[in-house]
Amino acid sequence: MQTLGRGGKSCQIAALIAPRHPTSICGGSTRLLQDNAGARPVLKQVAIRAFAALEPATTYEPNMESTAISEPSLAAPVPSSAPATRTPPPGVMDAVRDIATKVRSTQRDEPMTFWASCATIVAFVWLFGEPVVTLARTWWENPDAGHGLLLAPVAGWLAWQAGRAPGAKAQPWLGGLMLVAAIGVRSGAGLAAGLTLARAALLLSVVGITVFFAGWRQIRHWWLPFTVIALSMPIPDFLMKEIALPLQMKASELGATMLRWRDVPVLLAGNVIRLPGHELFVTEACSGLRSLTALIAMAVLLGGLMLDSAPWRVIMIGFSLVVAVLVNGFRVFLTG
Repeated sequence: MQTLGRGGKSCQIAALIAPRHPTSICGGSTRLLQDNAGARPVLKQVAIRAFAALEPATTYEPNMESTAISEPSLAAPVPSSAPATRTPPPGVMDAVRDIATKVRSTQRDEPMTFWASCATIVAFVWLFGEPVVTLARTWWENPDAGHGLLLAPVAGWLAWQAGRAPGAKAQPWLGGLMLVAAIGVRSGAGLAAGLTLARAALLLSVVGITVFFAGWRQIRHWWLPFTVIALSMPIPDFLMKEIALPLQMKASELGATMLRWRDVPVLLAGNVIRLPGHELFVTEACSGLRSLTALIAMAVLLGGLMLDSAPWRVIMIGFSLVVAVLVNGFRVFLTG
């Protein structure tokens, strides 16, 4: 290899620093550097020694590990073989397992409470099984009571979501008195074959069982579920007639008034609207009782879930009554 002077060393250093443009730095050494491109590590050591010769007072120890430049890996990340586990939300099976766990713990820790609960369930089914079956059949077959198919499950869900009231304590004496009264009403309903008394006894028994095991505080805590389950009960026949007739008259009056606003000659006679060429008879089915029941139940639900003030809840229920009557009168107007 040709010996280079001090300028030659500087040229080699410059060529190592800028290897892409060696000609612009030292034209004479271009061929030498191109010929020795494969000896780049050796030239690197020569450059280091040249720096040491030019600056003898400075010592430089190369650190090969620190000068190494790691290139970014272009390989795609290897996906994990194990799938990501996600905890599913609690569902019906989780609730059933929770109930089963509580039942086993109660049987182990409080055997008297467990056997009392079992006896209560058996007595309830024996005494009120028939009214429950009759009530479910009425919900299914009677169009005026079909709202119970929706309201009864909603009431159970609301009670489940509300849970046990803080500080609720059992009141066996008060709950026992309510249960005795419910059994007496149930016996009277059986003798008189009265469905209304049987359903009233059913509601009273549910309240009595709740008070027996959780006290009156739990009744106040569950006011919304109990109100909804009460609204799901079919309206008794004697009360149905007392409510339906005024609603018929009011719907007839509103329909006739709206027809007069349209300059239609109308003669109103009770619940019969006489029009030119025909008559419109507002029957009991057109009284709007179904829509009234549905709107009241919706107002109770919305008021209980969204409003905190009792007066505002009462106002919402009253507003639902007005809306039900107006909508029914408008329906009669469209029919005429």
